[in-house]
Amino acid sequence: MSAADARRPFWSQSIDALAAELQSRPDGLSSAHAATLLKEVGPNRLEELLEPHPVGLLLRQFTSPLVLILVAGAVVALLVREWIDAAIILAIVLGSSLLGFAQEYRASVSSES
Repeated sequence: MSAADARRPFWSQSIDALAAELQSRPDGLSSAHAATLLKEVGPNRLEELLEPHPVGLLLRQFTSPLVLILVAGAVVALLVREWIDAAIILAIVLGSSLLGFAQEYRASVSSES
């Protein structure tokens, strides 16, 4: 296989070139090569992810740059004593964050089952 083939995406290469690069055959890896890869790379397992805690999901809603900009705008509105503007901005931030939390929490619960 040429150096140009090695840089090309796998889907644009020929099957023979890919099989040669991966040291494979049409029926899969040889037992010896599979054992070598198992020693070098380890078993093919997915990592266990920690279950997201509801409080963590809620706090993560406030880390968005847009939310932080809106909170900063609310702080400025409070500093210049624009109480109604600050209340409106904070209500929007709170509503958006609660909606995002609800959607993310439902998605995490449904993905567990």
